[in-house]
Amino acid sequence: MKKICIIITLMLLFAVSCSKPLATAKNVTIGESFGRDFAASTSEVLFAVRWAFVESGYVVSNENISDGIVTTTWRPVTSDSHYVGYFDRKDFGVTSSYYQLKINVTPKDGRTNVKIGSEVKTIVANLRSSGVEEKKILHLVGNYLRKNDPTITNLGLDE
Repeated sequence: MKKICIIITLMLLFAVSCSKPLATAKNVTIGESFGRDFAASTSEVLFAVRWAFVESGYVVSNENISDGIVTTTWRPVTSDSHYVGYFDRKDFGVTSSYYQLKINVTPKDGRTNVKIGSEVKTIVANLRSSGVEEKKILHLVGNYLRKNDPTITNLGLDE
């Protein structure tokens, strides 16, 4: 009987001690950001950013038009969106982390500058963005803002 009581007590202690979280994820702003200039007004670029997010399956969670900041909702990290840097190599894989994209739109010399970066909620250290999602959004914004009939010369595309 004494052994059964000890076993039940140990099982209860083990069950109670494992139900408490040992670590909590923190929000980490990833240092690298990707940017591009567009020959369009700030309002046109903000509309194109919203369209690009919807086209890519993102949901806009916060929009501060006066400051030109658009933020998406949190999404799970995919196997190609983020990596962990170990020993000078990139280790891609799912890390049970979440990320959100943040775009900053600012006017600059008659053009509009767009910078996009990600914020990560993770327990994993040294999680970095591969840039795949950020570059895809910038590409879609550029496609949306492109003229219907672009002028192409030997120097390239004229916006």
